[in-house]
Amino acid sequence: MHTVEWTLPGQRWLVLNIGTAMGLAVLLVVASLGALRGVSPALAHPNTWYVDGAGGSDTDLCGTSVAPCKTILHTLNARASDGDTLRIAQGTYTETLSVNVSVTLEGGYEPSGWTRDLEAYETIRDGSAGGVMDLP
Repeated sequence: MHTVEWTLPGQRWLVLNIGTAMGLAVLLVVASLGALRGVSPALAHPNTWYVDGAGGSDTDLCGTSVAPCKTILHTLNARASDGDTLRIAQGTYTETLSVNVSVTLEGGYEPSGWTRDLEAYETIRDGSAGGVMDLP
């Protein structure tokens, strides 16, 4: 009994190549999934926002070291998210604050290079009704 092979020229080569490609793709997926085991999604990196009551401006794009916001309240409401830090330049800020996000407020900065010296660059938040509080 003879076996008759019904293949066109090059068909066996095509089947071998497709099978090899499929096998490599499956191997790549399995290896990728194994490498991701135990990896948790990255959390957004907290931002640092800058506030300068004397030279800042409350805009939609404020909050950078070169274009700081003018008020702490605007920065909290328009820019800040949980985990962020507000660096606040020297001066007195007469704002009543309602803080609805978990942020760090840091005072004692000079606004030109954002160097921090708590004694040289005193930052005061004066909420008037709530009394005066120095920012750490």
